[in-house]
Amino acid sequence: MPIYRATCDEAGYERGSEKFSDCVLKQKSEEERVLIEKEKLEVEAKIAKDKQDAEDEKYDDEERER
Repeated sequence: MPIYRATCDEAGYERGSEKFSDCVLKQKSEEERVLIEKEKLEVEAKIAKDKQDAEDEKYDDEERER
């Protein structure tokens, strides 16, 4: 949270004020949103890779049968 405080200090908000608190919380919320989105994309990429690997394996099995 120190980085959020420094950013809010630089933006000119007075420490202890409601606007300062809102500034800190907004930054924290945005960071959390970005982390959640990143995790979501990583999960989707893994699912897509697993699906592609399964399709590749199925294709290889069909090729071996021929």
